[in-house]
Amino acid sequence: MKISLFCRTCGAVLSRELDLRSTRDPTVQQPMLADGQPVTPRGTAYKSHEPLVVSPDPAQPHQLSFVPQLWFNPDDVDVFGELVDDACRVGGCCGLSGHDGPNIRCKSCKSEIGTKMSDCWTPYLFIADPERTELRKTES
Repeated sequence: MKISLFCRTCGAVLSRELDLRSTRDPTVQQPMLADGQPVTPRGTAYKSHEPLVVSPDPAQPHQLSFVPQLWFNPDDVDVFGELVDDACRVGGCCGLSGHDGPNIRCKSCKSEIGTKMSDCWTPYLFIADPERTELRKTES
């Protein structure tokens, strides 16, 4: 299925047209979570039914512990988003760690739309905020 990601606040398109795959589909090659490597190839998004990060303390869940999660190649969303102004959330040694809260916002309305990870010790991906974004089927 071909999809694109959209901002729920203003309706702006947030991604290129993508193929959506499910991590539950046994016929689909599963994404690789390797440091310094994209989790998904360009043009492909995954719906993961396992959180990327699980907190050891259930009373304090990590901000990326929700499911399902939509995982994107950062190259498929980079031109549509921009960094948030909060310097505490854009840290990392050579990219974005993504461990301090949402760090990408919609260029059109400035609503925070998700978390990008692009540091050398993280896999490269963008995880959309399900409350501020939505998938829509495209014509193709």
